[in-house]
Amino acid sequence: MLKTVWGLDGEHPRPIPTQNVGLRSSMALGIAVRTEGCRMVSPQIVSKSGTITLEAGLGEVFPLFGPVREMDWAEGWNPKILTGDPDHVAEHMVFETESGHPEDRNPATWIVSKYDPDRAYIEYTVYTQKRLWWIAVSCRAREGATTTEATIEYTYLGLDEDGNRHNRDALERMFRHDLKDWQAAINHYLRTGKILRHSHPGHHSHV
Repeated sequence: MLKTVWGLDGEHPRPIPTQNVGLRSSMALGIAVRTEGCRMVSPQIVSKSGTITLEAGLGEVFPLFGPVREMDWAEGWNPKILTGDPDHVAEHMVFETESGHPEDRNPATWIVSKYDPDRAYIEYTVYTQKRLWWIAVSCRAREGATTTEATIEYTYLGLDEDGNRHNRDALERMFRHDLKDWQAAINHYLRTGKILRHSHPGHHSHV
């Protein structure tokens, strides 16, 4: 996925394209920005993606990646909806969650920045005081339409050195099990209708 991030080049903004990468690699792109007292810092972009296989058809699986339906399978996920109808996912829906990082003092604010149910695609834009990140989920039916592949991609941007460090830690924790914890939790829900306890998958586990 090609993303454009706005940095500062002297006094003029410039778009910086970044190409996301696969599960076994990541990249860091330095972007010089001006801070207090004209001190320069280098926020970094880090990105990773992975694909999981889920044991149900596309129509049953894709809604589970919406902000409310994720509560059905992700232990500890409890979004506070600020705008929009909780029963209907739509672009520009806004909600908050408690940050999973101990040094983030404020809640994380989430925006459904893209939502295309016809393509089974949803993207979130999330921010805290020191960090900004995107989460993209794309689902597709596998042959026979009885199982679904879901590709989940994370792209983090640190707004200062602390944010850079938090992001590297978050990305490492999120992909420690190559998203197989997500796969196990969702498939458990699909089989039993219950949350897999002590699994800690889902968006909340990385923020």
